[in-house]
Amino acid sequence: MEPTDLKNDPPADAQLEAWLRSGAASAPLPDDGFTRRVLAALPPPRATSRRLMFCLAGASVGAAVALLNGRDWPGFATGFAKGVQSLATAFGPLDDLRVGCALVLALASVLFAFWRETRQRLGV
Repeated sequence: MEPTDLKNDPPADAQLEAWLRSGAASAPLPDDGFTRRVLAALPPPRATSRRLMFCLAGASVGAAVALLNGRDWPGFATGFAKGVQSLATAFGPLDDLRVGCALVLALASVLFAFWRETRQRLGV
């Protein structure tokens, strides 16, 4: 049978704790501006809030369109087949304006999400 108190505190623990607590009250070590130079050399934080909000808005619109069209799931297969057929005939006029708007929104979302990379590749 094992004893109930397996961890015996050595007598020096109280002294060590007191020493550590008193060290926290002392002034920080002088670094001659090292911390300031390191923080200045770091790259600025990336602003991702606009990109994130735009992507979330696009996902929300896509989910809303899918939910609104979800009532006609049996007719979805025929509509999808018509869409594929019209795209196969050299991008003929699209039957539904909503599809064209969704494609424009998707393209705008991709361009906005990768705006910096797109500008770099185009040399702008």
